[in-house]
Amino acid sequence: MSPRFFILFGMMLSLTVLTACDSEEAPKTAPLQPVRAETLSQDTSRTDVRYSANIEANTQVNVAFKVTGYVTELKQIKDNNGTERAIQAGDVVKKGDILATVDSKDIRDSLTQADSQVSAALA
Repeated sequence: MSPRFFILFGMMLSLTVLTACDSEEAPKTAPLQPVRAETLSQDTSRTDVRYSANIEANTQVNVAFKVTGYVTELKQIKDNNGTERAIQAGDVVKKGDILATVDSKDIRDSLTQADSQVSAALA
């Protein structure tokens, strides 16, 4: 091993020992501050109330489609209570079931654009 390694090792060991041998006294606690207590009362001068919130969906399932577009409908199944709810992760489905319907407007627009590009190329 090189002498440089031993010098660096010695310096690191010295710094570790010096920081471990801290001679500072424990911080003194601040004196207690007097406080004033008051009886709670309802403030009726303001009628508007504002809250902040994060709005999240009741259910969320990550799915991937071969086409782009907005989901317009999700498959509905009966819950244990007999009420219908949107299909969720872990629900049992049969082969061929339609799980979601995607708005076809984007596909139609893409098809129209491709057709016009073909027509322009042929012209």
